[in-house]
Amino acid sequence: MARKPNEAVGFYGVLSAATICGLGLTLTSFDPIRALFWSAVINGPVAVPILVLMMLMATNQRVMGRFTISGGLRLVGWVAAGVMALTAVGLFVPLGN
Repeated sequence: MARKPNEAVGFYGVLSAATICGLGLTLTSFDPIRALFWSAVINGPVAVPILVLMMLMATNQRVMGRFTISGGLRLVGWVAAGVMALTAVGLFVPLGN
């Protein structure tokens, strides 16, 4: 069932705010490539807890009901969460001699 725009005020509010922020950034001297770089750097550590919460929810019978993920997907999801955690740690741990 399709919803009307007035039933999704929060969604359209966030969408409008993001559009206005993006427009505001284009009117400044802010380098868009630098913004993409830093958004990727921030995304790494932020993605780890989100991925862990998603896995906890996806494996919870009470939350997902009959759509709970099973063995193979569960393994791949937790491996992905682990790899993301290791890369996030690697972002802050200096390499070298």
